[in-house]
Amino acid sequence: MQIIGRDKVSAAYKKHSQWKASLTKWLVTVADADWDNFADVRQTFASASHAGKYVIFNIAHNDARIEAIVNYADKRVMVTDVMTHKDYDKQVYK
Repeated sequence: MQIIGRDKVSAAYKKHSQWKASLTKWLVTVADADWDNFADVRQTFASASHAGKYVIFNIAHNDARIEAIVNYADKRVMVTDVMTHKDYDKQVYK
């Protein structure tokens, strides 16, 4: 999968250095993935969930969330935000 928004991931682990290993592993795993649907995402990341148009990935032992839009047809994952669990809980998804 092509990842758009790597800069958001980099910014997150610069701010939260304890997330660097988990976020780096997420980047490598997603780049190597070939997802056709959400079921494929769940085979790779069992804790992934839907929230409106977003796929939410639990990262760094459930301390962080990656919010992304997955375009299965184009094989692209667009990272829209990387946030703490606490900040994620404040989000309202439609």
